[in-house]
Amino acid sequence: MNENSSRVPASDEMRKRMLRLHQALLRLHKALLDVESANYEKANGQVSRGALLQLVMNHEQFAWLRAFSMLIVRIDEVMDAK
Repeated sequence: MNENSSRVPASDEMRKRMLRLHQALLRLHKALLDVESANYEKANGQVSRGALLQLVMNHEQFAWLRAFSMLIVRIDEVMDAK
């Protein structure tokens, strides 16, 4: 859905399904982030959580994960639409 699309509130059943999807995606996102962080640290040394956050937001190695993050954010937005 783009910014110009009209927003229609989700039904209760759809919201429940989206919540389950959201929770599953968050678990998968964390697992993927853990793996990618470990790969980064193996090659570059240990980083703090703050540095990791900056890497996730800006480093090319994590670019593919940002798209995944945006999907989760988009689901949040749809669930919050009134």
